[in-house]
Amino acid sequence: MHPAQPEDPLAHYREKAAGLLAAFGAAVRRVRQFQVCLVILGSALFAGLILTRTHPSIPLWPLVPVLALASLAVLGLRNASARSAALYRLRGYYETGIARLTYDWDSLPPGEEYLEPRHLYAADLNLFGRGSLYQLLSSARTRAGRDTLARWMKEPASIEEARARAAAVRELWSRVDLRDALAAAGPSKSADFRLETFREWVQSAPPDFPAWAPWAALLLGSAVLLVAGACLVQWSLQLLANPYVAALLGLEAGFSLLFFHRVRAVLKSLRVPSAELPVACDVVRILEERRFTAPKLVSLSECLRLGHASASRELGRLMRLVTLLGARDNAMFMLPSYFLLWGTQFAMAICRWRRVHGARLLAWLEAVGEFEALVCLATYACEHPRDPFPEFCEGGPLLDGQGIGHPLLDEAVCVRNDFQLGNSPRFVVVSGSNMSGKSTFLRAVALNAVLARMGAPVCCARLKLSNLQVGASILVHDSLADGRSHFFAELDRLRQLIDAAGRAPLLYVVDEILIGTNSRDRRIATEWVIRALAARGAVGLISTHDLALSEIVDAPGFDGRNLHFADTGDPSGLSFDYRLRSGVVERSNALNIVRHLGIEIVDAPLSAETSKSPPPPPLPPPGTPACSPL
Repeated sequence: MHPAQPEDPLAHYREKAAGLLAAFGAAVRRVRQFQVCLVILGSALFAGLILTRTHPSIPLWPLVPVLALASLAVLGLRNASARSAALYRLRGYYETGIARLTYDWDSLPPGEEYLEPRHLYAADLNLFGRGSLYQLLSSARTRAGRDTLARWMKEPASIEEARARAAAVRELWSRVDLRDALAAAGPSKSADFRLETFREWVQSAPPDFPAWAPWAALLLGSAVLLVAGACLVQWSLQLLANPYVAALLGLEAGFSLLFFHRVRAVLKSLRVPSAELPVACDVVRILEERRFTAPKLVSLSECLRLGHASASRELGRLMRLVTLLGARDNAMFMLPSYFLLWGTQFAMAICRWRRVHGARLLAWLEAVGEFEALVCLATYACEHPRDPFPEFCEGGPLLDGQGIGHPLLDEAVCVRNDFQLGNSPRFVVVSGSNMSGKSTFLRAVALNAVLARMGAPVCCARLKLSNLQVGASILVHDSLADGRSHFFAELDRLRQLIDAAGRAPLLYVVDEILIGTNSRDRRIATEWVIRALAARGAVGLISTHDLALSEIVDAPGFDGRNLHFADTGDPSGLSFDYRLRSGVVERSNALNIVRHLGIEIVDAPLSAETSKSPPPPPLPPPGTPACSPL
């Protein structure tokens, strides 16, 4: 178990979420108190101004303390609002952690945008989508962090890089304050909100406004708008009557039109970065303030320093420019912004910033992405404290695992198995019936190899691994639009695996290999596929329920082994223990399959050999209808 970590992460998360809910409620009440205080002080200031206007003998100095109190109330409201927002985000972080630990897939982002149909194993191993590894790993706040994590899942790191990441994760797993600070960083974005938030809002009772309130608000607002509009029109006419002012406004309009398309391009390009910028700025600041010892973290932290300046300071300057540029969308400031060429000036200032720091910005965001990806792995390590880090070895090929489990299965139902693969045996044929656990075991082996090469803990009691990349053929699909049958799609994937084995050491997992052909052709073709993979140094597993393929391990020049999964032999129905056993499966569950379909077995005693099928029912006499009426 990792040091300084709770034995039960789920209970710890629930306790933290409950405490944050109470703290958030208190913070919201504090915000409301400041709001009421501001209303009272504002009313007092307004009344005092009216009184001094109507009675000039009354001095203004008594309003100074009221103005000072109002300023303090504004500052307090801002701080209270920031604290309530941070508590809301932190509470959401722990609630998302609860969803990960309880495998509540619908409450977690699926990451389907990262799925590549032609990837060597992403779809086969459920890396992305509902019920995926990405949902268990991702806790990043920024797009850069999510992109980096997805890239690490799809691109195995070198052994040296995986070791460096693991050392960084070991240092980060005890930094609970750091993870909390990142979770509370920046304002909430649309991606941070969950469906439950909107469901609670719809189902909650709305405030009860009196029937006259909307009409009164409409009349008061219309009256103020008419009076202000009349004054503004009168002032504008007087102003435009001056030829110098009219000429100046004409020059300003011409200048604005000259750069209209360029300013518009700047505004359009800022839509996505401006949403990520506050969070990225806070993440950079947090990374700059902390001190680390792991070489990977030290190098990321140094990447954010610019000598006399820092990345957080420059990003903060860019954020202020973007915020000031966005002020032109304020209804109260829209008209003055046109006269001040507000959008044009700040668009040009942002372009100047981009010319100076644009190249560095990419390096900063890359550092932020790697840092957040490491924090995601550290969070995963904290949430699975019994999962160890893998051991890497030179040479190989080797995969030696004890207690290998599937990381996407709840520990309460996950059955773990020992497994070894390397120079002897170089490949394994896993036989067994459908539903016996073959596909799950193949995915478990491959997924743990993916986690290991990411630098993450593995769902094993122990795992020793050499420099092996993963390739899989488990979920291949036909395509009517592309004119590809399932068999052709599988052949295409096997071709990919053979090509990949020629480029780097490969661990392949193939489920129900060449299922689209007859048993004899399947036996011959499978042997040649394994020969081609072995000739390129690949090792791996194939699964099948065709027992003819189990004979391949005895072919000349092969170094293979037969393993199998079997049912428990319970005559009452389909039942499996998901334990990996040596040899070829011998027990048949044909009769249990028939019973599971609701078909009554006649004249076939339960003590009969299960390898034999029951006799077919006698043919009906001539003239009998094909089916009897209901």
